[in-house]
Amino acid sequence: MTSKINCPLCGNEAVQMRDRSEVYLINCPSCGDFKIIRECLEDLPAERKLLPQLMKVSAFTRYRTINKEPVATLCIGNPNGYSEGYSIQQIVDQFPSVPERKLKALQNLQGLSKYWGDAVSVERKDYVVFFPEVNEEQPSLMMMRTLVEEGLVTGEASS
Repeated sequence: MTSKINCPLCGNEAVQMRDRSEVYLINCPSCGDFKIIRECLEDLPAERKLLPQLMKVSAFTRYRTINKEPVATLCIGNPNGYSEGYSIQQIVDQFPSVPERKLKALQNLQGLSKYWGDAVSVERKDYVVFFPEVNEEQPSLMMMRTLVEEGLVTGEASS
């Protein structure tokens, strides 16, 4: 069964697919593809301490989608028993450092391009490809400007 929902990570419109299991497959234009167990989907709004951290989870799932890694299954608690299972807290705790984020952002841009040197248009929904810590424009613009200033990419970083 397929339905339109608001993405539990970013709030944008997404598509949810569910079979008879306790796992939902979410396809979000911003966060990419991820699975989420029913308990996590239901408990996430109540987990107030995690809500400001969800942009980190969004960056994690979008990176995996762009780079064709296996689809992650998100859990609130212990992810044992789930293929590619990760707890939300585990993803937040392992969020990469700034130098690692720079490399991951470059890998995302490469994954979004058709070939070396291909122009990639980045819209607001794509800001997560730059691994921001929060759901605000400034961290992504800062990463874009850094990549341009260091000569790693060409282009303009404007809001």
